[in-house]
Amino acid sequence: MVDLSQTSEALTAEIQFIHDGLTLLHADFAEELGELLEAAQEVYVRDEIAKGLTAVATPGWDYREGCDVRADAEEDDGEDEYHYWFDDDEDY
Repeated sequence: MVDLSQTSEALTAEIQFIHDGLTLLHADFAEELGELLEAAQEVYVRDEIAKGLTAVATPGWDYREGCDVRADAEEDDGEDEYHYWFDDDEDY
């Protein structure tokens, strides 16, 4: 049922007050939403940077590991060659 006890001016003032409150809430909401999006964007960018660095670094680490394995193999070969010519068990 319609409440006819309030004047049109009072109702207009109440509507304006509610509208002003909603405008303030919308501004606060938009500000908080902007901060949320900014933080989410930062997380996304950091994740993409980490993925890119990993993609670039992985072949380098694999290459280095291969170099280390080859160097160890060459050292082992060198030791075997040394022991071939100079056996510790023989008397000189």
